[in-house]
Amino acid sequence: MADRLFLCAIILLCGWSPTSACGFVNLGEDYRVALFNPYLTGNEYAPFFYSAKRFHVGTNARAGRDRLRNAASWAGELGGGVSSEEVMELLYPTSFEQWSAAAAGNRDSLFAANEMFAALEQDRPELLDYLLWAKEYEFPGMIRDTFWYDDAERAAAKEREERLYAEAREAYGRATSGTFLRRRWAYQLLLQSYYRSDRAAFDRLFYRHFAGKEDVLADWARFHRANVYPREPRSQVLLANAIRVTPEKAYAAFQRLDLAYDPKRYLPFATDDEERSDLYAVAAVRFFGKQLGNLKTAHRYDPANPLLDLILAREINKLEDWLMGYELTKQRASTAEGGDISVFDQDYRPPYSERATSVRAENRRLDYAYLNEVRAFAATYQSKNPDLTSLFRAHLALLAEDYGAAVAQLPKGKLNGAAAETQRSIIDFLATVQTPGAEATDIRRVAARQLPALERGIEPPNAAGGSSVARQLRDLVQNRRSALSRVASQQLETAGDTVGAYFLYNRSLPLDYGHSYASQYYRVIDYLDRDVSYEVLDGVMALLSEDTTSAFAGLARSGPDVDPLALHDLAGTVALRRNDLDRAEVYFAAVPERWYASNYAFSNYLVYSPFNSPLNVLDAFRGKADVVRRLKRLEAAAVRGGDAGAAANYELAEAWYNMSHYGHAWMMLNYGHSEYSDPSGPQPWPFTDGHAAIGHNETDFSVQYRGDRVELYLAKVASPGADEETRAKAALLTGLLSYRLATFPSVEGVKWYSDRSIDVDSLYRAAFSGFKDNFAATNYYKKVAGYCTHIEEL
Repeated sequence: MADRLFLCAIILLCGWSPTSACGFVNLGEDYRVALFNPYLTGNEYAPFFYSAKRFHVGTNARAGRDRLRNAASWAGELGGGVSSEEVMELLYPTSFEQWSAAAAGNRDSLFAANEMFAALEQDRPELLDYLLWAKEYEFPGMIRDTFWYDDAERAAAKEREERLYAEAREAYGRATSGTFLRRRWAYQLLLQSYYRSDRAAFDRLFYRHFAGKEDVLADWARFHRANVYPREPRSQVLLANAIRVTPEKAYAAFQRLDLAYDPKRYLPFATDDEERSDLYAVAAVRFFGKQLGNLKTAHRYDPANPLLDLILAREINKLEDWLMGYELTKQRASTAEGGDISVFDQDYRPPYSERATSVRAENRRLDYAYLNEVRAFAATYQSKNPDLTSLFRAHLALLAEDYGAAVAQLPKGKLNGAAAETQRSIIDFLATVQTPGAEATDIRRVAARQLPALERGIEPPNAAGGSSVARQLRDLVQNRRSALSRVASQQLETAGDTVGAYFLYNRSLPLDYGHSYASQYYRVIDYLDRDVSYEVLDGVMALLSEDTTSAFAGLARSGPDVDPLALHDLAGTVALRRNDLDRAEVYFAAVPERWYASNYAFSNYLVYSPFNSPLNVLDAFRGKADVVRRLKRLEAAAVRGGDAGAAANYELAEAWYNMSHYGHAWMMLNYGHSEYSDPSGPQPWPFTDGHAAIGHNETDFSVQYRGDRVELYLAKVASPGADEETRAKAALLTGLLSYRLATFPSVEGVKWYSDRSIDVDSLYRAAFSGFKDNFAATNYYKKVAGYCTHIEEL
């Protein structure tokens, strides 16, 4: 019964109240910061960068050392001026159809201009036949991927597989022993025997042609050897070595490592220090957490191991994540202990527990201690790239907040490549703006001068396209760019320049901040929707409309578009929450009614005026300025006393109720609304657990959710001598507010309609019985009862 009675009361007083709820999940990878560019170590091992979108993206390098070595081998065999670059150009990106057409005399421009094809066609037809076979064999889905084939397609694929296998065996037999061509056919047969699980044939080919050899075919063969005998401890050594020497096979090798991989277990099966170094280097890549110990061991066995730069870059990116991630994103933990969501909610949802705060503080202490250890190792570590050695040390000094040392460690002179130059500029920029005591004017000047160039310089290789790797690269780029503006924004805020901080914060919006969701419209004004001064709001609007071409004004306006009318509306809304009606009117007066009608948020959620009369047709919304003017007229009438004053006070109470979270005009005071995640109290910006617009201070929250201003005006209506009908209206509104507050979510976040410990019927009777007992004789009561017959059952 209580549910039906409550619904009647809502319909009578408020009309239908729309909701705007959505779910969201933030994973750590979505807001990970990588201000040190891991691509400085090369792009061969991009799937293993700590800053990868999904940690390991499942895609191998496409131009690693193995392909380059293979191209060099082909170029050496062909001679006659054929370069490795021409081999790379023709061997990998082309299709079987292109090769077949070229062999038939129909060359496209690529084949016609390439010396490799000319050499094959004129001097080495047997190698051309081999490549035609290999290109047909690599046809997508040709041999292995027949799951979706029908019976006829599967039979045709099987027939082609057998034909190609027979052709390879025949060609291998014809080829002269010890030649380039014979080893190529041997490798193809090795693959065939691997796919056919013919271990005897695999071993014969492996030991005859590849065991003990040091070239790209032998390295690929050893990778396959590890897969043929995966249970042998030696296979793990071969896989670790494959990760080092054949980046194209690195991810596949990584996936085949034992789940309980332990380098000490396989150490007796390594034959030299290079393999011992590989075991520990792979362990450093495989495991989460701090890996300096494995890095040091890998370095001790082989200081020239090419994985060492990758591992040190990973440790630096981890330290950035641990030391800077929370400061820049304010994201809480993204997973709970043991995956228990109840633990997650208990420890990390606002109000933030002492445990979460203490754990974060202790982790920060430990992370700084680890930073010092990594920094000490980097002070002795020498990369094969001297520029990288210096950048490693400079960036670690930056993380240690040793800004002078960071700048001093930067390489002198021109660096090798634009990416390295950009990294040097990033370190210099971050050290400059974060130097303690930096003035706002200096930070503005440095940001305006350096940020645009830094953002242009942050570009990874191969970022175009729709692949998972391309998306990962774009996300990494965007987070790096955003983090630079976020750091500068926070430093401006610290220096007291909230206006400048706002614009730089908006430029960092692609990087998450807080734990909330919101529309794109609201995100660009979110920073100002809190307890800021009118001077700040005026300053933002002034800079946005500034006619000058100052460098910082240009930088500020280069961020997301901000509608000046949205800023006027926000400033007026802030003033309205403070009941500063004169100032609210000034701000709202700049916003025409048609703007609200054309803005999707207001046209969806602010349709009716808060001055609706119960049981009558709702008045249409005419703009916030119109609302404020009417509030001012009612305020003037309310102070006159008598029946007219009581009626004015009731209208004010009703308007503030309708503008609160419970009414249909909630968007007068709030930019976010949800019936499914009501907050239990104000949430300090930016920690909002739900919609980002939940009140960030007691004043805003009380007006929006507790009805404080409603109660203020209702108390004036209830004074003796007021008109009985007006007092009846006030009694029903008092009951409705009382009921909503009594059933508001508890601190634990339990909804009233799912909590069996709450006696809803009793709460309803306590809230509304006074309306029936004291005002049953009024016309207003009879009208309400006519719409909602259950009111008489109280």
